[in-house]
Amino acid sequence: MHICITLCTVARPVMLADCLRSIMAQHTSIEHRLSVVIVENSDEPACRHVIAEMKALQDIALHYFLEPERGIPLARNRSVEEALNLNADWLAFIDDDETLDPGWLDAMLRHALSNKADVYTGPVVSVLPAKKPDWMEPLNTLNENPDGYMKKTAATNNTLVHRRLFLPSAGNMRFDPDFRYTGGSDDEFFKRARASGFRIMWVNDAVVRETVPMSRFNMKWHLERIARVAANEVAISYKHKGTMATLWRYAPKCVTRALLGRIEKAWIAMRMRLQDRSFEKERFSALRKIASSGGMAAGLMRKRPEPYKVIEGH
Repeated sequence: MHICITLCTVARPVMLADCLRSIMAQHTSIEHRLSVVIVENSDEPACRHVIAEMKALQDIALHYFLEPERGIPLARNRSVEEALNLNADWLAFIDDDETLDPGWLDAMLRHALSNKADVYTGPVVSVLPAKKPDWMEPLNTLNENPDGYMKKTAATNNTLVHRRLFLPSAGNMRFDPDFRYTGGSDDEFFKRARASGFRIMWVNDAVVRETVPMSRFNMKWHLERIARVAANEVAISYKHKGTMATLWRYAPKCVTRALLGRIEKAWIAMRMRLQDRSFEKERFSALRKIASSGGMAAGLMRKRPEPYKVIEGH
């Protein structure tokens, strides 16, 4: 069994090095062949030296490519092509700001051998540089589902996918370039895969850890993310369900969330004047409804934010 771990990066050599070290630390008794495809989404090889340094430490099949056309789905599609060129049976997708727990590969291989699904996905544990604010919701997906639970979608931050999804018999599935800077191309891809009959299974002991930068420790970033996710959800619905079905489903939701959010916000403001408390968690709950409504409204008007034009991390 040939597993190819694919990851996309751009000018984040420190994070990439940590990620590759965690890949090289994997151990399993299951017979397999392991290779790694790294696609730097740039015309400048800012991370090429990291690959040379890692190869000097351990004999591992690292394959480095440049994808000059910017956009997350374009880089992912390039990684798919290169993994298929290596004749990989399974393609794993992780992010360059993540590290794999030592048992990750063993867990994924065991489930792949069971042949119970076409896609396997596992928990992402957030590594926080400081104590999170009280209003911030839990970021971890550990024990989110029971092991073996069949999911409706997945993300490319911890996923193992059989090559059959990318072959002509399955319609040559690829990540949609329409989500170039908006995010959401992985959600759209796996929802499309499930609609085509492919099975997505949860693997609770295949754990990765994500480094969360300090720039995300503020309410503004989280509210913008909520709005972006809502806008992408509507965009995916337009693609998969059509205009009328999308309007029928999301227009009432958009109005309802906006009204509830504003009512809650006004109620909290009144309580804050009467009591010596900040009510930050309750305030965030109200604001997230308003942000979600705004994102849906933007999506319904076919307008979406493009946060991935900016690079975070190092």
